[in-house]
Amino acid sequence: MGMVGRIATVVRRRNVSAALIPPILSLLLLAAGSGCGRDAPFRGHHVVLINIETLRADCCGAYGAELGWTPEIDSLAARGILVERAYTVAPWTRPSVASLWTGLYPSQHGVKRMDPDHRLPEKAVTLAERFAGAGYRTFGAVTNANLSPELGFAQGFEEYLYRIGARADTLAAWTLDWVDRQIAGLEEGKKGPPLFIALHFDEPHGAFFQTAFRSGVDGKSREEMIRRVESLEEGERIAALEAYGARVAAVDKAIGELVRDLRARLGSDWLLVLTADHGEEWFDHGGLFHGFTLYEELIRVPLLFVSPGLAPSKRPGPMRNVDVLPTLSAWTGLREDGPNGGGSALGRALLGHGLFPEDVFAETDYERALVSRIGKREKYISDINNNWVEIYDVNCDLGERRNLAEEGRGGEGEHAAAVEAWRANLAAGTIAPEDGEPSLDARKRSELEEELRAIGYLGAKGRERGTPWPAGNRLDWRGLYRRFRVLRAGDPEISFDGGEWKTGAFPPRRVGWADASITVKASFRNGWALLGSHPWSGIAEIEVDGRIVEKIDLFSPQEGDRQKVLSIRLADAGPHTVHIRATGEKSGGSRASELLFDGFAIERVDGVGR
Repeated sequence: MGMVGRIATVVRRRNVSAALIPPILSLLLLAAGSGCGRDAPFRGHHVVLINIETLRADCCGAYGAELGWTPEIDSLAARGILVERAYTVAPWTRPSVASLWTGLYPSQHGVKRMDPDHRLPEKAVTLAERFAGAGYRTFGAVTNANLSPELGFAQGFEEYLYRIGARADTLAAWTLDWVDRQIAGLEEGKKGPPLFIALHFDEPHGAFFQTAFRSGVDGKSREEMIRRVESLEEGERIAALEAYGARVAAVDKAIGELVRDLRARLGSDWLLVLTADHGEEWFDHGGLFHGFTLYEELIRVPLLFVSPGLAPSKRPGPMRNVDVLPTLSAWTGLREDGPNGGGSALGRALLGHGLFPEDVFAETDYERALVSRIGKREKYISDINNNWVEIYDVNCDLGERRNLAEEGRGGEGEHAAAVEAWRANLAAGTIAPEDGEPSLDARKRSELEEELRAIGYLGAKGRERGTPWPAGNRLDWRGLYRRFRVLRAGDPEISFDGGEWKTGAFPPRRVGWADASITVKASFRNGWALLGSHPWSGIAEIEVDGRIVEKIDLFSPQEGDRQKVLSIRLADAGPHTVHIRATGEKSGGSRASELLFDGFAIERVDGVGR
């Protein structure tokens, strides 16, 4: 009798409630096998590793957000193990995913800079290679230029699809097609080899580039971008956040549908891991984008483990993305090979039977060489080349506002010594090639640089500074949502009362034509119409309380969707009626007159608009 049968027999003999059997089985089984390859609880299970681009943990409902962007991820979290404090060890895609897939820190695998020669070395042993060596069929699908096969990320994958700009639903369709092909090749009644699937959903990346903001930052330095951010009015900031939320929602929807389809195909023997490569700056410390800092908004990410019968629970962590490879290796019984990384197998800790690591380290060399350490209470960030240090009490100062180092507090010497010891320990597992070692020919380098530039990388750098940027105004994106309410399709204040309408798949928006019109009835003094624009749209007319106040051209000469934000400022707090209608006019070469509606933001005044 196998382990499952023995445990089930014990449970029955002790008259345990049937409703409790699946959680108890999973706990006992995993506790027995999480530290031992011989009794690995997920041996032979299908494994799906989902990575979402730029998804902050605090934007997910499962982590306390009230934005409504991630209902599918929240549902998965409720059925699995959620790690409350999970971290990536690098704040931008290429080094972060390299660490997730190899269990090595950036200083070990050498993928640290945007230069195309900073590619994943062949010496690296990826999760895909480990699973392939154990007899798994392996599939990967990515849509970010930083994960190009030319950069070494296809190692170990039987099939690796790389398509810049592919949408989340397309990536999901590729995955199901591959799974169906594996199943179709099996003889009836026979079980085939287990599958390993690694996916990277890219849509939330650089969402603000889809707003009017982009025209003011293209080709600008980092410092100039920050100055532009500080000049944005509230409605423009809300529009940028809504663009990000729409993209997160699109990925969330695709993941929910994909997981349901995979469950129907794979039965009960599967394990899903869901995380993000890094977060995104949303004005928290004055800026946008990622890669440049090691604040919590960039390195704190969601992390879920989901499998049938696995008891739902929350674990405090901390857990790092370099811990995922050794944890999955232990849980599935993979042979340990390749260089020793900095991660640990945390299967027992995930089930409440072991300890999580005390320290979290992260690093970036994107613009400056930064390293951070998070201990039991304090977080230490250092620019190792410019003698600059920040220390925060991350238990009390969640926004990292008060730098204890400036007050001579925080134990700088202790943190610095811990960082030096950590860096010394990494040396044993280093496989990074020498800096400047060429790996791509001129043509491939040029093509890859163009792909990276298209998604916001390889732009001009900010001036080297000895103090953190920016020195100016810090904005709180949570405060924006407390001060403003965004009315969307389906809210009672919004009606689509003319023309023909459809729901756009990406980003989620309403698209109308044939004299399309919208009515907004709400109490507000200051509001902003959030409208979409693209090369096929025309002129929109805005009427407030029966008076035409503006005509706005929704035509965009740029490829892809953009947003246009119209400010409406009134003398009193309402109630007011706003009509937005397509005029039927065309402009700038547009081939149709469409109306694209993303939402209507209203400022809360003395409780009005709630």
